[in-house]
Amino acid sequence: MRNVVFAFIMIFCLNTPLIAEGLVVVRVDANYAPYEMISNGKLTGLHIDLVNVAAKRLGIKVIYKSVPWKRAQEMVKTGDADAITYIGYTLKRAKFLYFNDGNVLSSSKYGFIILKKRVGEIRYNGDLRELKSYRIGVQGGYSYGYNFDKAKFLKLHTVKTVTQLLKLLEIGRVDFAVVDEPEYLLNRHKDNWSKISFLKPVITKQNFYIAFSKAKKLKMLTDKFAKKLNDLKKTKEYNRILTKYRLNN
Repeated sequence: MRNVVFAFIMIFCLNTPLIAEGLVVVRVDANYAPYEMISNGKLTGLHIDLVNVAAKRLGIKVIYKSVPWKRAQEMVKTGDADAITYIGYTLKRAKFLYFNDGNVLSSSKYGFIILKKRVGEIRYNGDLRELKSYRIGVQGGYSYGYNFDKAKFLKLHTVKTVTQLLKLLEIGRVDFAVVDEPEYLLNRHKDNWSKISFLKPVITKQNFYIAFSKAKKLKMLTDKFAKKLNDLKKTKEYNRILTKYRLNN
């Protein structure tokens, strides 16, 4: 009988994530309101609230680490972190991350921004080949959808932050830049955005996940987390969170 109990404990331990110290979640060290940002010295945003609530329902403490984007991906790839937020699915990332459709934190659209005074100069109807002679600013390590990522004919200028993209547009180093549409809508009346237009059609529509490290063998936790997030999205608490960040309109 003792051997049977011991065997059961061993099986349970092997299939249960060892995260007693806390779930280490990495994120990019930048502000992307209203999803992830520092406000009054505190990390907040839609993604942060959703992860915190789901983790609390699982009885798990969350430890956030804000680092450069490429380092964040490397940390989950090597197992130095358990999960990563605000990440879109790609085949390359799926080699080292568990993605579950239940773990979608938000959905968004990426598109081109351009200086308002140049809108009449450049025609764009959704065909990326129309832009092969122009310079396009992007953020390093980001995916903008399969078609864009595979468009090797595009002349890309890579930087770390959206602030740098806006600066490149302002000084004429790039003709376009790629940003998240909700970020544009949230900031379009601010000084550094007021001279910018967002072009349609968008480049891609994308889901953003909390994805879990395959190096840490967190498949079971991935599924459990998805269940808690799905349950949360059926509640009034979820609607209150959306209202908090003005995302339920």
